[in-house]
Amino acid sequence: MPAVNESAASLRWLLDGLGGPLAGAWAEVRDRMRVPVDQAIIAATDWVADPWIVKGVRSAGFLAAVVPSYEPPEDVDAWPDFGVPATLGALPWTATPTRQYVLASIVAGARPGEDDGDAAVREFLASQERIAAHGDAAMVFGDQVRSWILAAVGSLLRGLVFAPPGTDEALIAAQAVVRVDVPLRLQMTPGSLVTNRFGDRHLELLMNLTLEADGSFTPLDPVDLRIGQGRAWQLAWGWLSVDAPAGLVLAGVRLAARMLRNPGLRRGRGQALTAGAPPTRLLATAVLRRWALALRAMAWAEHALGQSWEVVRPADIACLAFSALKPEWPRRQLAISHRSFEAKPALRRMAVWRSARCAIDATYVPSWETNTGMIWGLFAATPALVRVRTPAYQASVWCRREGEMIDHLCRRADFLAGRHVLEATVDELAALDAWETAARGAPRKAAAGLQREFPPSHLNVWSPRPAPEQDLAVMRAAGALRAMSAVIGDAELVNRAVDLLRRDGDIPVIPAPTNHPGGWPAYASIFRAVDALAGGTPEAPRALGLPEAYGDEDLARDRALCDLVPDLRAGTPALGDVLVAIEFLRSVWPVMVDQRLGRFLALNLQGLSQAQWEQDPAWSLHRGLAVLRSLPVPLWFLQNADQNLSDWGLPADPPILTEHVEAQFDWMLEAYPEAAAWRAEYPGHSGLVFSPALRALHGAASAS
Repeated sequence: MPAVNESAASLRWLLDGLGGPLAGAWAEVRDRMRVPVDQAIIAATDWVADPWIVKGVRSAGFLAAVVPSYEPPEDVDAWPDFGVPATLGALPWTATPTRQYVLASIVAGARPGEDDGDAAVREFLASQERIAAHGDAAMVFGDQVRSWILAAVGSLLRGLVFAPPGTDEALIAAQAVVRVDVPLRLQMTPGSLVTNRFGDRHLELLMNLTLEADGSFTPLDPVDLRIGQGRAWQLAWGWLSVDAPAGLVLAGVRLAARMLRNPGLRRGRGQALTAGAPPTRLLATAVLRRWALALRAMAWAEHALGQSWEVVRPADIACLAFSALKPEWPRRQLAISHRSFEAKPALRRMAVWRSARCAIDATYVPSWETNTGMIWGLFAATPALVRVRTPAYQASVWCRREGEMIDHLCRRADFLAGRHVLEATVDELAALDAWETAARGAPRKAAAGLQREFPPSHLNVWSPRPAPEQDLAVMRAAGALRAMSAVIGDAELVNRAVDLLRRDGDIPVIPAPTNHPGGWPAYASIFRAVDALAGGTPEAPRALGLPEAYGDEDLARDRALCDLVPDLRAGTPALGDVLVAIEFLRSVWPVMVDQRLGRFLALNLQGLSQAQWEQDPAWSLHRGLAVLRSLPVPLWFLQNADQNLSDWGLPADPPILTEHVEAQFDWMLEAYPEAAAWRAEYPGHSGLVFSPALRALHGAASAS
């Protein structure tokens, strides 16, 4: 007997349990969303999110700008198709519908699951007791479960799903009502209010706010929200992209689905629907829509993970389903699966290349996604998929994965109603511009024809350059001071320890801050290198140290950053690279954020060999940033077509942007400081005590 599709059972449990009140609430919101408005709000960098998963695009009426338009589907648990099926007649190719009815039959035939949330939570807690090391199978399993629940109900309500077994249902229901009201009590900026017509900004907060152990809210910096996704989403993408076996991924989906059969949470959402004030009712409807969509995507993933595959990995299935739930905008209407060097030269000259309606990897801006998440985000909830058949298509493993996934949607099951697949050759691609005109409803205006709709032109991306050893040596020593501060916790003791290391080369009575096999002698070498730069000796006053006024806030920042240090016990990654990166985040990155240059971070490795990447001292900062467990900013890698960074062993599956045609990334404006100016300003930005000789070496003014 085939296993029960737990996600389908949970979807039936949710929809059948709320019935008429949910249908009525959704119909009310849906009909209001469909009323046209003339409002046009444009953002050049922090473009609006779509937590409702309903927003299409429309022309702003001037230049090439586009703005969101609410285009909700008929049903609360469906994705919008933006009217795309009606536009496909503009194309000369056969449009094949995917097999959405298979999943629809699975859901329709499912029996509503039992209220076994408590039993599921017990299973989850037991699984987490088996964690033996960071990143082991039990940890991956647990964090994948957390990720699915995050996508369904958001981080603020997620805690209620993990309530201790036996918690009173009425208490969970009451807390669910209280928590959905929390964003309504928070003060919003005027800029947020104008994009909050259907509670979008409140819903963003509900999805991303978290509670501390004492019940207080974890500070949420709007800088951390990337198109509706906060830092919890960053972690979720990482865990779902791990190369885990299908059985583990499937078990995580199934357990998350069972945990989402939480009667207290459903009861609380139902109370908010029927008795809440209009703003509360609106947010409750949004949460229930996301909950239903998540379970439908998870039901598809359950089914897909039980199939046989040739090149598609479990992580691909997980990331495609998760991508369908992210609050991204603009939502693309047509995606093109192609072999880059064969098709991009033609696409580069076409209108679809500059269109916000078309998903092409070269014009896609990742948020917190991994590389796997970025690729499947092109296709996940896109109503039309065009596969460009070329001689070398099958030679690319990513093309084979895309092709196999598209075949699965056509031949086995899909979750997106109204999706169609089309086949084309490179010579036929010009027809896509006719489709783009049909989709927008009118030809582009002549003045806007050559301009890009999305991404916005000249998007600032911070791209650090290789640095001279002198600068890196000082930053490395500064990072060592931060690591010692995080462990020792007292500035005076840290400075005394630095003097001991400079003189004796070791401190055998206490362990070094990291588990690097070099221990304290490695730190001693770092500080002695700075002594040598400043022309000093181990017996002379230290060249670099912590100030006396180094307080609790400094200590907290040091400890938070040092939590990002990976396991170094094998001797790799290199301690020196990691310390440079820690200091970059401690002293340099906050300045970039203040200057509004800190929204995106790209490591441009174009033209670099793998040997240079691994060995050249000038790239120490870049190597360090690449290996930290997480960053406060999305990190991208840039490469040329012949570099194959995916074979370099980069950790954590970062997005890799590959330039196949000239000016492919002309929307990206790489920003970096003028070296002499940065060097002179660094001592002040760091807040550390520099000796006069070291300050002079940096070209900095004398300390007052």
